[in-house]
Amino acid sequence: MRILNWLPPHAQQIRYIHPYYEHQEDDDGNVVDEWLANEETCTDVWEDVVQVVKRTKRPIYFRRRTPQIAKDMVADYSAQIMSQNSSRSEWKPDDRECYPIRVKRLGKRVIFLYDEEYAFMIWNKDKKMRAIRIKVRNLKQKELFKEQPIEEHPISFTREKLDDVFEEWIEEYEGTIERDHEL
Repeated sequence: MRILNWLPPHAQQIRYIHPYYEHQEDDDGNVVDEWLANEETCTDVWEDVVQVVKRTKRPIYFRRRTPQIAKDMVADYSAQIMSQNSSRSEWKPDDRECYPIRVKRLGKRVIFLYDEEYAFMIWNKDKKMRAIRIKVRNLKQKELFKEQPIEEHPISFTREKLDDVFEEWIEEYEGTIERDHEL
């Protein structure tokens, strides 16, 4: 097949076994308890794939039933790996908590690659974005709590301004009452 030419060299294929959950219902049909029925046989992607790729630096891939399921799985595990890496204050790929892993999709296949450069680029980008968010948040707080002169504040009224507004309103109201009586 031509699509296999796009797989990384020496990539290992594993069989993905989806977790199956069974549940217990009460008399009304509500789920009371739920448990994993195939805990021994299902594929734990974090332990069976991500940890192995990190340790061996060898790509691993498996097939899913549809390309959409593969796309969703790539998004989920990319986000998990990125959040795990972004919690680190400095980048150390040899550290136990850093995961220099890239998740890609090739048709129905989900590929886990060891890629330090890509993971460092994503970590650095996220670090810069966090710094920008903090800076913007601080600027918003400064603007929010900045003292404004009374004349510039849209809600502020002095006593004289209120009196002028009430006098104008009363004159307009009295004028409408007089017009109504004349008709």
